Amino acid sequence: MQVLVIGGMAAGTKAAAKIRREGGKDCHVTLIEKGNVITSIGCGLPYYIGGVFDDYNSLFINSNEEFAQSTEVTLRCGVEAVGLDRANKRLRVKELETGKEESLSYDKLVIATGASPIRPQIEGIDLPGVYTLRTPEDGAVIRNAVAKGIKRAVILGGGAVGLEMAENLKRQGVRPVIIDRAPQILPGFDRDFAEYVENRLAEKGIPCFTGENLISIEGNGRVEIIRTESRKIKADALILAAGVRPNTDFLKDSGLIFSKNGALVVDERMCTNDADIFAAGDCVVLKNRITGRETWEPLGSVAAVTGRICALAVLGEKVSYPGVLGTALIKTEDVNVGKTGLTLAETEDMDIVEATITTEDKVRFYPGVDVFVIRLVADRSSHRLLGVQVAGRGAVDNILDIGVTAICNQATLESLQSMDLGYAPSFSTAVHPLIQAVNLLLNKLQGKFVGIDGEGFHKLPEDTLCLDVMKTATLRQYRSMPVKTIHGPIPGVDFKQPIVLLCEKGKQGYLAQRKLREYGYENTVVLEGGVEFYNIEE
Repeated sequence: MQVLVIGGMAAGTKAAAKIRREGGKDCHVTLIEKGNVITSIGCGLPYYIGGVFDDYNSLFINSNEEFAQSTEVTLRCGVEAVGLDRANKRLRVKELETGKEESLSYDKLVIATGASPIRPQIEGIDLPGVYTLRTPEDGAVIRNAVAKGIKRAVILGGGAVGLEMAENLKRQGVRPVIIDRAPQILPGFDRDFAEYVENRLAEKGIPCFTGENLISIEGNGRVEIIRTESRKIKADALILAAGVRPNTDFLKDSGLIFSKNGALVVDERMCTNDADIFAAGDCVVLKNRITGRETWEPLGSVAAVTGRICALAVLGEKVSYPGVLGTALIKTEDVNVGKTGLTLAETEDMDIVEATITTEDKVRFYPGVDVFVIRLVADRSSHRLLGVQVAGRGAVDNILDIGVTAICNQATLESLQSMDLGYAPSFSTAVHPLIQAVNLLLNKLQGKFVGIDGEGFHKLPEDTLCLDVMKTATLRQYRSMPVKTIHGPIPGVDFKQPIVLLCEKGKQGYLAQRKLREYGYENTVVLEGGVEFYNIEE
């Protein structure tokens, strides 16, 4: 069997190596890569630029020679796929150095061509000082430019790459500014989570300007001014991190089926509408594991998994990819953030319940203790966990990975609340932070707790009484009543009076709500996550 694989990054190399290893001596695999090298780690580029590590070769999993020798895959770099003849099962390719074209035959074809950075077509886009960030060569160019004296950089895009670039540029003494045309940074997260991260970045000297459409780049011979519709920003560099597009243009006349964004449509076996053509990685659209809706997740982790599934399917094995959860992890200057499953914005047509909690990430006496903000989303009738978002300075991946496991196994809140999770003061709290969030959500389902978010706080009736129930008065503009002082009705407050209970993290508010209910106050709500999460004074 002759197998052609197009693309030498995560999905392509995983598929090629697996097919050759499992296919036997009569399985011949050729991998075609447009660039000169394969198996580079694009996710590591910000950290190379930031000096977290200095070895350029660490950006590569294998050298071309090592890969070819260890896998016995025929490797052809500097060769671009330029056309596909499905009827005759032939792929047209071109050697980039010589311009020579040839036609390669295949029995099975794997398309893993990945995606390329979006490059807006605006005035000044070709000025020196405008950089893309996709390949190791891009990383080396930016690192060299930083070493030569870049002092101010604008980053176009507030997603994972943009935020990680800002953190690492700041580490090197560069003043970063993030701009994004979207109304928030962190696409895919709930708006309030994005605002929480944005505020913490601003406190550390990384401003984010959202809703800003880039209109031009100005300068005399190199980048000097970045202009948006509402402001101009002095800069020595512009780094493009506004997303990527699938590399599928060479297939436009092939008869294969594409999604709206140009990614290939595949089934659960990673097979296209042609039974002999498979695809994986950043160039395909997948299904959401919970909703079944189309979703595009250009991540190295997803590419590696789909590459393996694709290989097994090529070899005729009965495999089925259940879909993605949209799991994402991002490390920023002062807070780590992650998500998996459904956010509130994705559940508008579903009957769900959600809860947000702010709690310590370790026992409070342990050095380095900080907070986790955790939001859980669950189905109201079945109590199945559907989504997790988390932010904090600590190991948010711990929270996230438990959530992924729970969602994939269709766990209910009741089954989660008694999990025997690891505990030691240096790692966690005695009641694990995720279990605390589960308990809060169950209290909400059972009517024992009523909360609101920051948006709800600003929409409260004018006659709402705002009570600061923290141990010591903190919110000077509101009436203070520490929980320990609540021993009966509140003097001068009617039992029907709407009351919002405010505290640092939400816990004191919950305790106050339970107490006030005992004394006849039924119209109370708690600001979930507390003022640690929401800046209610804005």
